[in-house]
Amino acid sequence: MAFLTVALWALSWSTWSSPARAADDAGKSPATSEPSALQRAGKHFERGKKLYANGRYKQALVQFEAANRIARHSATLFNIARCYQNLGELDQALTYLRQALAISTDDAQKRALRRRIADIEARPVDVLINTDPQGARVTIDARAQPQPRATPLVIRLTPGAHVLTLRRDGHQLAVARVVAKHGGPRATVDIKLRARARPGAAPPPVVRREPVDLA
Repeated sequence: MAFLTVALWALSWSTWSSPARAADDAGKSPATSEPSALQRAGKHFERGKKLYANGRYKQALVQFEAANRIARHSATLFNIARCYQNLGELDQALTYLRQALAISTDDAQKRALRRRIADIEARPVDVLINTDPQGARVTIDARAQPQPRATPLVIRLTPGAHVLTLRRDGHQLAVARVVAKHGGPRATVDIKLRARARPGAAPPPVVRREPVDLA
């Protein structure tokens, strides 16, 4: 992936300089702000690379974002995504990777970006499940589990929609629909269990009607 860090920026410099050269050849003056804008963007980009190499991802992010505001390019977007990924903000990383993919014109680079996007999208999401009272057994997507653990517990979900079924002696069956996605602090789902009105009865499950967005 190193080619995205350096080679793309060099390409952007030569590509964006060509209109100025063409204007000179035609006897026209190029926009006076273009060279200084590219120089400013390049300085921010170089500072960002050095900070990133030293593990200072927040500071590197500031520099890459400054470069991107001046001169948007897939290399800059890619490096912004890498900063967010190292900071654990995977939703933001995906946003910038997709932006880089949308404007990249190189097939090899597009394939590399798609692989990185797919890798992040496939990563599981940690979700904390709390119930009141505690001690409920959790089943995920109706899959059989030999020894389901009791709440409170942290489960790992693939990104997307899931159905959690919660069982506890003396309480009604509870069903929660959740949508797991990357981004922000660890998601938490809080569910209040209802006691059975009549011991031994089989009431219908309590279904949470609205999906829980785990953003």
